[in-house]
Amino acid sequence: MNKNAQKNRMKVVLGAVIFGGLTILLLFLSIGSIKQYNNMDSLRKDAVVITDGKVLPENEGKLVVVSGRATADESTVSDMDFDVTVESPYLSRRVEMRQWVNSMGFERKYANKHEMQ
Repeated sequence: MNKNAQKNRMKVVLGAVIFGGLTILLLFLSIGSIKQYNNMDSLRKDAVVITDGKVLPENEGKLVVVSGRATADESTVSDMDFDVTVESPYLSRRVEMRQWVNSMGFERKYANKHEMQ
């Protein structure tokens, strides 16, 4: 048998081994996700659903699902920097900053507004 045929045969065997290993891994992961789904399904069936949001002593130690409108003790939340006031239990600010980078060798006359005066 010549060397090219032997190399091709090794490539085919290696490809078959990799394919078989990945197939076994896929089956293993699928079985794990099915087990996890079944566990979550049993938890969902055992959960106590409360729609009025009251804490009851008979539900102590149980999985409780509370649904309803979320409210806060204070009526509004505000951000004074942006003059924003909302009726919500939570207010978040996400800030992104973009900055010009001098990559062409040009010089800026004013670095910020305080130097312009």
